[in-house]
Amino acid sequence: MRHLRFFALLGLPILASFLFFPRVTLSQASPQTPPPSAPSASAPKADPKALETFHKVLDQLDPKKIGWLEMGLWEEMPCLPLRFQADGDYLSGPDHRLRLNLKTRLGSQEGTTSVVSDGVTMWTIAAVGAEPRTISKLGLREVDEVLKTSSKQLRQEIYQVQGFQGVLPLFESLAPQMIFTKQETERWQTNDVLKLTAVWNAEVSKAQAPPPNPWPQLMPRECRILVDAKTYWPHRLELWGPTAPRGPDILLLAMEFRNPNILKPGDKEPERYSRAFSFDPGKENVHDSTKQQVERLSQIIAAMAQQSTPPNGSAAPSTTNSPRP
Repeated sequence: MRHLRFFALLGLPILASFLFFPRVTLSQASPQTPPPSAPSASAPKADPKALETFHKVLDQLDPKKIGWLEMGLWEEMPCLPLRFQADGDYLSGPDHRLRLNLKTRLGSQEGTTSVVSDGVTMWTIAAVGAEPRTISKLGLREVDEVLKTSSKQLRQEIYQVQGFQGVLPLFESLAPQMIFTKQETERWQTNDVLKLTAVWNAEVSKAQAPPPNPWPQLMPRECRILVDAKTYWPHRLELWGPTAPRGPDILLLAMEFRNPNILKPGDKEPERYSRAFSFDPGKENVHDSTKQQVERLSQIIAAMAQQSTPPNGSAAPSTTNSPRP
């Protein structure tokens, strides 16, 4: 979890709407039916076919193959006492251009969140109910300048987690921590799909639930991905886990990535795209978070550099190939 603290500072756009709702006591969640079968006590075994399909998913999401990505987004957390849902659209293009619009609902409370970036400034516009909307901006050039003092890997991860590379970082993060144990052929809505099932590897599982402790409540234990059998586009992601001590696994989170429209690098952008990445706040109040975020990022980079340097001053071993958090 090396960079989690900084990711929280900038915020993950796809889940940004969570920040504008009051906290809910998750332990009050009620189970759903039918639950999946109980996990085996033995070490999970990898399914080569499932792993091969997952790598095909990552390959077709490679940013080098995607110039423009347009899709619908849908998300639900049915395990909450008040069900959370988010529905919207996503558009990304070259040079850190991004447009995300989400409508959210928690119980009877509704909200909206938009993230707009023209590659120079990132705007976040949020509103809950009838309250006035809040607008904040972040200067990406200033962020990029301070990131020049960090590793190339950190710089890439920062922009990935901001949503500029679509859903790839979400699925990439699964690879070093989970074992794909099963692949099944199913029909989902109007699509022939391959359902991939994955569980945490032994190291992560032991860290989350050291024997004889039960698996933590509301901690995902199993991941399921519905992959298009022809295009290998990931239609749906599900996370399953218990909501009660030693209880059955239920659906904790579902995300769908709908109706993707992908243009290759170098393809001419549709005219409507050119208007999607601009935002004018007019006379509304704007909070400029650039200075604050740059200062915090500088502190984190300095702390990381200090941690990677041994007491004798020699360079620390490279962690480039270590698993991502």
